[in-house]
Amino acid sequence: MKKPDKNYSAAVPIADERIEEFRRIYKEAYGEEISVGNARIMALRLITLYRLLMQPLHGEGSSSPSQDSPAQSADEAS
Repeated sequence: MKKPDKNYSAAVPIADERIEEFRRIYKEAYGEEISVGNARIMALRLITLYRLLMQPLHGEGSSSPSQDSPAQSADEAS
């Protein structure tokens, strides 16, 4: 595995308890233990990916369907 990138550590603070939870989940899923440093980097990369996926697609605008009122949604469906 790659050496942890120090730039990630300052991006998002993650509680030590959450890192330990991430390590436990990783071990359950993949059957191998990872270091605290690698777990922190992997968790931060996962958060970064999640944030990227949550952004609207190009040309979609800034509102999500959950922000529209039910009346707007019904009007769009007709």
